[in-house]
Amino acid sequence: DIQTDVIDAYTEDALRQAIAQKPDLLVFAGDYLQYSFVREFPSNVAEFNRLLHELGYDKVPSIVVEGDVEDKLEEKWQSLFEGLPAVILDPSGRTKWRDWEVIGLTRNDSMYGVTLEASTPDDFTIIIGHNPNFALQRPQADLYLAGHTHGGQVNLPWFGPLITFSDLPNDQVQGLTKLENGATLIVSRGIGMERVDAPRIRFLCPPEIVVIDILPISAVQ
Repeated sequence: DIQTDVIDAYTEDALRQAIAQKPDLLVFAGDYLQYSFVREFPSNVAEFNRLLHELGYDKVPSIVVEGDVEDKLEEKWQSLFEGLPAVILDPSGRTKWRDWEVIGLTRNDSMYGVTLEASTPDDFTIIIGHNPNFALQRPQADLYLAGHTHGGQVNLPWFGPLITFSDLPNDQVQGLTKLENGATLIVSRGIGMERVDAPRIRFLCPPEIVVIDILPISAVQ
């Protein structure tokens, strides 16, 4: 969740740090520019797209799904990634990256648990959805990736996040969870925060960029 209403030095630095990891594949799980951008949509989207090109995002393949913010903008938000080697899975769909299958869910499908199953159980499969609620359905896949919760933004000692806007248990709304069906769920806290009238604070819940190394089983035994 980049979820910003101003393209400032913080946003630029976070995007710069992400591309500096030299990823093979970038995953964007929704909530890019906040609602307050709607009035000046063309100019602000152009600025965001320019920044991605300037930082080198046009040289790395990416897979993109929509979040809550994008759901309000219909297809207009897709111009954020214009000119980039980005596969935008909207509506929900699937694509191949190398030998892996990657499934992307719309905001509504991820929220209400409308999922797609892996085409071939023997292939490594990733499901990306903005809202981690889809993980409750335990769809057939190896890796579930989500955002949306911001890790709660405000965490209390011995209690955890106060509000997550998710149906998952509190201990699963950020970080890595090994599920009983063998899948791994990773929910990123993202770099952004709730906007509009919400307090723009984080407490015991720092922003993050998640780097995932996927290795063959033989390499970790």
